Amino acid sequence: MAQKKPPANIEEFLWYMHTLLVNAGGPLQLDKLKDEWLKFHGHKCNIERFLVVNEAGIGATLKRIPHVVKLVNESGTMFVKAAQPADIDQARLIEEDKTYRKQLAARNAEKAAAVGTSKAAPKPPPAAVAAPPAAPPAAPAAAAEGKRPAEGGEGNAEKKPRNEQEAAMLGRMLMQGVVRVLQNRAKNNQGALPLADLEGEFKELWKVPFNVKEAGETDVLSFLRKWPGKVELQKDNDSWKLALPKKPAGPTAAKSAPGAPPAETAPKASPDVPPPTPAPVPVAPPPPAAPKKGGPPSRPPTSIEDFLWNMHSLLHATEGPLELVNLRDQYHKHHGHKCNIERFLVVGEGGIGATLKRIPHVVDVYVESGTTYVKASQPGDIDRAQLIEEDKRYRREIASRNAAKAASMGTSKAAPPVKAAPAALGGEGKRPAEGGEANAEKKQRPETDPATLGRMLIQGVVRVLQNRAKASKGALPVSDLERDFQELWSVPFNFREAGEADPVSFLRKWPAKVEVFGDPGAWMVQLAKKPTAAKSAPPEAPAKATPAEPPPAVAGPGPQAVAHQDAPATPAPRPVAAEVADPALAQRLTELEQKANTTLEGMRVLLKQQEALVAELNKLKS
Repeated sequence: MAQKKPPANIEEFLWYMHTLLVNAGGPLQLDKLKDEWLKFHGHKCNIERFLVVNEAGIGATLKRIPHVVKLVNESGTMFVKAAQPADIDQARLIEEDKTYRKQLAARNAEKAAAVGTSKAAPKPPPAAVAAPPAAPPAAPAAAAEGKRPAEGGEGNAEKKPRNEQEAAMLGRMLMQGVVRVLQNRAKNNQGALPLADLEGEFKELWKVPFNVKEAGETDVLSFLRKWPGKVELQKDNDSWKLALPKKPAGPTAAKSAPGAPPAETAPKASPDVPPPTPAPVPVAPPPPAAPKKGGPPSRPPTSIEDFLWNMHSLLHATEGPLELVNLRDQYHKHHGHKCNIERFLVVGEGGIGATLKRIPHVVDVYVESGTTYVKASQPGDIDRAQLIEEDKRYRREIASRNAAKAASMGTSKAAPPVKAAPAALGGEGKRPAEGGEANAEKKQRPETDPATLGRMLIQGVVRVLQNRAKASKGALPVSDLERDFQELWSVPFNFREAGEADPVSFLRKWPAKVEVFGDPGAWMVQLAKKPTAAKSAPPEAPAKATPAEPPPAVAGPGPQAVAHQDAPATPAPRPVAAEVADPALAQRLTELEQKANTTLEGMRVLLKQQEALVAELNKLKS
């Protein structure tokens, strides 16, 4: 049964997932899971609210709830199906969930006990430096997966002590949990949260303890002070309260906000901090680097070129290495708007890192000590025009490289890559991956269904028409569409893979995107008109039709009416439409002519009725 109301907690989310998979009628492709959720339940699948989805994608997240979702790999494609029987109800599913978690906790406890005291003893000596205890790692590991501890959490923690990167990652996860606690209080109008109640409410919501020691901190207060952009600390007599920070009033306030809270909180709080905490209290900037240059654009990018330039300027304006996980936050701080990369480049299951690897001429993605960083590929003194030229050069190089690979395969293997070409367009938004055609030979990309491919192709067509509109070139002949599409995207306009036999039938399936008009053999396509423009255009027809002819119909009976019928023998617009060279204008004139003729026929009918009335009146008068 579909659930129209979004889930409010993890138990409801698991039940919604179970009902979707049971009613799917068979295994679902993993990459279509969110779309099927939206169709079935009527709202988005906001899995990130209940389970942490990291760079490994949604598949790795679902593996943490094997008692609800079962993942199956068939012919290289990942599918999901329900792990519980279809006749189970919500209460029994919740009990099954509790049982699984108890088993997981017991399993982790057994692994921790099996390690023995010989490995647990050496842990206490470094307590004065970092204080990483031996047993508690199970709780933060659970927080890292959003209420779902991974198998072997404690045992793995015993074998692999947390390094700085793991501690920083855990700190971010804990802070996300704190923000969710404060958001729930704000929705219920409960006001600021006393610091003493934080651990209780955190555990009540997430079912795991708020263990800041695993994040490398000695107390809660010093941990919270590291996140001035996430929480705001308030002094209340001898106690502390925390709340969500107030949003800045404008763009200028947004840029100055990150530096302000440390200056306010640190001096006020230093006298009241317990003895062990004064060292961490001074302004300790969070791991993400800070921008050093001013003057970023305040408006979001409107084209892929704008986005690439924004990314280039951000990477050069950032001091020191920039972690991939902090890229979106840093982009927002620097430019003053969200990093809407999905508008220009498709972000798949591989995450933003895999997407940025498709633009190596702008962003360099590299790994150091297990952490992924990004930096600019072009020098800092390059301007926007030079970056765009470099982008065009890179695209030409990729196109020629793919063409060379296709030619080297011979005619026997050259045909199949046509199927994979649209995937390069849709999967990478203007950026074909290196060796795209060769990889398509190895993997036939079964995940690109005709509906998805159709959406990708129509987006490409819209971009072609937008470029023509900017250049004031008017409508595009459908016969030239494939050529212009190939020139812009470096991939063929393969509408047959979208399930259509000809381009006109494909384009007519998208009336909200494009408008097709003309005659067979001379079809034209242009961007769909906005509703306001479409409503204001037709009234022009009556004004141009025959404004001087209606009055004689009312003037008198008999001869005048006959003269009026004989007058408009051939409508004026017809020869004009034949002489116009522009097909779009000719089509418009033809439409107006038809409307004028229809109006004229209506007037003739009214004229005959008036003649009959006048004749009847004359008989009555005589």
